[in-house]
Amino acid sequence: VIEGMFMGKPVLSTKCDGPETILTKKTGLLCEQTIQDIAQGLKYMYHNIHLYDPNYISQYCLDNYSGDAVMDKLSGFYKNHLNYAF
Repeated sequence: VIEGMFMGKPVLSTKCDGPETILTKKTGLLCEQTIQDIAQGLKYMYHNIHLYDPNYISQYCLDNYSGDAVMDKLSGFYKNHLNYAF
């Protein structure tokens, strides 16, 4: 999911723990885990690809999931919850 977003591609994923916390309406689409819903999601994305901004998707990914962004979040967590800064 994140690799596709980094490349500026909207992502279609089924609803499961990971992608549900990563994707937004501006970065992709979540669907149920059925063949019918996946097919419907693919058709929607094919016909509406113009609604997704590749630059926004890529920047969203960098802002939230790059190494620096993850380290900043971890550092903040340790500082706020464990009173430990690194």
